[in-house]
Amino acid sequence: MQAACERCAWPATGHRRSSAGEDSAQIDGGDDQSDDLPCQECVRRQTPFSFETATAVYRYHEVVRHAIIAAKYPRNTAIARELAVRLADRYRERAGIRSRTISDEPESSPLVTHVPSPFWRQFRRGGVGTGSLASRFAREMNFSFGSLLETTRSVQKQALLDDVARRENVRGAFRVRRRWRKRLSGGHILLVDDVMTTGATADEISRVLLDAGAARVDLLVVARAIRDAQK
Repeated sequence: MQAACERCAWPATGHRRSSAGEDSAQIDGGDDQSDDLPCQECVRRQTPFSFETATAVYRYHEVVRHAIIAAKYPRNTAIARELAVRLADRYRERAGIRSRTISDEPESSPLVTHVPSPFWRQFRRGGVGTGSLASRFAREMNFSFGSLLETTRSVQKQALLDDVARRENVRGAFRVRRRWRKRLSGGHILLVDDVMTTGATADEISRVLLDAGAARVDLLVVARAIRDAQK
């Protein structure tokens, strides 16, 4: 995933690679002209995502899938912490920055938030799901963290829906909490989630954040789900 598309986190299969990917290609002795081609997933989309970039650490499968599911529960804090550390490492690698202290230009640091979970899911798990992952990532990076968003209505589980239904399922389902609205103005937001599949939820949330005054939203996920057929 180091050479994945920076816009949608789709694994490199012929598109132009990031600087990290170019380094990997040089190490592997690769000099394929196909690297100059655009990402197939970005071309397939009719409209670009609202978030500026998407960064993933892994593909979503096998051990990664089990780790992500386990990290949703409070009893597995060690797993959530490890995933947050690895996400922070990938962010530093992609952004070309090093960890800094809280006193180093805090006003220019991004604000970290997460995809909100419906209350009943939080209650069932005994925790806040991606909120824990995002807050641990923020601590690792010494960035500010806030639960900026809340749901406006119930939504179905995205995994049960097709691509079109996913977009409709989350349309208008989120809003910025009142106490955070002034803080968003002109700010850089890092939206943290565990898995990206179609990007429908992150896209909708990013649009909401930008409409509320954020200058930029970047998406960070532990894993990118890769399906054989995209609709």
